[in-house]
Amino acid sequence: MTFKATSLVLALSLGAVPLASAQYNAAQGQGNTAPPRAQQQTAEVSDSDLALFQKASGKIAEIRQEYQQALPKAESTEEAQALQEEASQSMVNAVESFGLTVDEFNQIAAAMQANPELRERLNLMQGG
Repeated sequence: MTFKATSLVLALSLGAVPLASAQYNAAQGQGNTAPPRAQQQTAEVSDSDLALFQKASGKIAEIRQEYQQALPKAESTEEAQALQEEASQSMVNAVESFGLTVDEFNQIAAAMQANPELRERLNLMQGG
């Protein structure tokens, strides 16, 4: 596993890219300014991949919450760093356990950010 891929999942999971469409939709009031390529990639996200993304995102949220509670209790910088690395690896494992690669997960997350229609598809899958 490369550090870059792990870092991307960790960044996504810690809020660099909102994973829950309801939260994202509430925060966004602007129109879609994504470049045409990003919009094109969005159209290629299948319902099955979106469902896997939803499941992986839920698991990542659980992991994030667990480690956000543990990090303040770290007694040293080294311990905090070890916890962050452990959290990151747990998130990578979660993504892969749902049948997505880290790159696929990150591409869907980027597409979610770029396209309100994709966010709406996820929102409908979530029952909202």
